[in-house]
Amino acid sequence: MATNRTGTAKWKHLRREVLQQAINEGVTHCPRCRVLLDYRNGTAMNGATVDHIIAYARGGSDRRENLQVLCRRCNAQLGKKARPNPNRPKSVSKITTTINW
Repeated sequence: MATNRTGTAKWKHLRREVLQQAINEGVTHCPRCRVLLDYRNGTAMNGATVDHIIAYARGGSDRRENLQVLCRRCNAQLGKKARPNPNRPKSVSKITTTINW
């Protein structure tokens, strides 16, 4: 029995379909960072993964219209932003420094 949603047979089937569609459409590079996608090794940092455009944690669905192929690195970076962090301050002021050599 699957312990989470992405471990289910339904998700695995959908994931395979989305990856195959991207291959058929000639998607060779991550649309965010432009790294060459590796469709054979999904655990590599440039491995092709299926990402939710609107994060599932924020109410997005598992429908194909809400899914895209990204490299593992970009998917992980977006995943961190999708989860609200209660310890993060509400606003952060940006400090810039100019160094003259």
